[in-house]
Amino acid sequence: NNLFNVRDAIRIVNTKLTPVSGFEEGRIYNGYRFVFPLLYEDNHVGSVEISISIATLIDSLYTIEPNGGYFFIIKSEVVSALVFEAYLTGYFETALSDDYLYDRLVYDQFNQRRTIFPGNQIEDYFRLIRPNVTMGLSDEASFYHVQRIENQFYTTQFINIKNIAGNHVGYILSTFRDQVYRDIVVQDIVVYTFITLFYAIGYIGLFIYIHDKRRIVSLSQVDQLTSLWNRPYFNK
Repeated sequence: NNLFNVRDAIRIVNTKLTPVSGFEEGRIYNGYRFVFPLLYEDNHVGSVEISISIATLIDSLYTIEPNGGYFFIIKSEVVSALVFEAYLTGYFETALSDDYLYDRLVYDQFNQRRTIFPGNQIEDYFRLIRPNVTMGLSDEASFYHVQRIENQFYTTQFINIKNIAGNHVGYILSTFRDQVYRDIVVQDIVVYTFITLFYAIGYIGLFIYIHDKRRIVSLSQVDQLTSLWNRPYFNK
């Protein structure tokens, strides 16, 4: 079995004799593949590949920023079309969408390492944001969502993963407490408050000015003893 019907990378490299790199789901494992044609005395004899697992990528993200939460989800139709039936138990549903699955090995490997929404709390968070990210997931493009919980803001980034053929197959998720966004919101509130106060003071001042002007005009045209129009009024 040359795997041409399963592995696009192997098919392209061994038919076009050109290097290929990108994400690819296999019968058992997935990851980023770097595949090269293998030549001996200018004759094509096969191919050689180096793979980097999704777990290695997520491990690097935790090394860079340990306070975040990082996940990999893959389209369920990709898994059902390629993975051996005996290995389908290696995937399970995410609360984010019915169309995506977790890779169990990747999820379990970092579940204890995650400090934000530890344990099953992350699924509660994903259920909370699900209505707001459904459209983004259906677009199959990178996007982000900011969720406010009490006085804290959380940002979840959805980084689009395409396979070697250029088709969307999943996402890398990054969830973190967004202090920068919170500061921006606080600054906006302060600015809007000052603007509101400025206009409020302006309107009050204008009201007082108009009221006083009318009072002065009334005093100049009405006799204060009789409350009748005085001479300046009739002269006018």
